[in-house]
Amino acid sequence: MPDPGCCCRVDYDAQFNDEEARRDLLAYRADGPDETTRRLLDELIAEGVEGATLLDMTIGEAVTAATIGGAAALGLAGLRVEQYRLAYRLDEIRTERARLERTLRELEIEVATLRSPARVEIRARQLGLVRPGPEQLLLAREYVPAGTGLAAADRARAEARLR
Repeated sequence: MPDPGCCCRVDYDAQFNDEEARRDLLAYRADGPDETTRRLLDELIAEGVEGATLLDMTIGEAVTAATIGGAAALGLAGLRVEQYRLAYRLDEIRTERARLERTLRELEIEVATLRSPARVEIRARQLGLVRPGPEQLLLAREYVPAGTGLAAADRARAEARLR
């Protein structure tokens, strides 16, 4: 039989071990509930709750169960708070992303506008630049490294004539 002062003991493993649980179960199956539990059952039956299930446990077991239940409730509450915090943060990030995408679209339109040939021509006129006349245009040949391009072809033709 467990020590009535067991909830104040430090060594719960010694008090609530497998062997003790087996002995308590055998005693319960052989003799039924103890005197305190029998009186409680009689009172519950008198109140009209016959057929309900009753969990018979010691104060230490009840305190342990309540502690575990309380810890689980606190853990669940903490998880719920974290869930709401993350949901708000996600909403902030989505809002920021939408704002940045809008800004990007506006900037892309601005770049396209600034790069348009008509815009460049207008800006050139504002700066005092004018379109060059035909006499001002000079066409330059492309630079071609030696041994390639037209220069190489002309040289090859000239060498062929000499042979």
